[in-house]
Amino acid sequence: MKIVQFAAASAELITYLIADVSPHEHHALLVLKFKQCSIIFDFDDPLTDVKSKEVKRMCLAELVDYLSKPASLSTEELYVELIHMVSSSSVYLFTVGIIAGTVD
Repeated sequence: MKIVQFAAASAELITYLIADVSPHEHHALLVLKFKQCSIIFDFDDPLTDVKSKEVKRMCLAELVDYLSKPASLSTEELYVELIHMVSSSSVYLFTVGIIAGTVD
């Protein structure tokens, strides 16, 4: 399992809404949010990492809203980060399914 560590300043920035920052800061904030959403948490234990799980939930909800707009991803780097986020979750879910015996 890959765990990404963020500096305190980066973790604080993630809580900003994309709509609340200037357009030239969107790119950097989107990269931070994609990286935050790439972190895999153990949801079997609801009492661990509660704050981080809530931040991830908020980031995912905001990203879904933002990405539903036309031309929301303006650079190749953002596509790479999006693909990494989706693939990290997909690989985790597939691996868990194999271990649990729910995936052939």
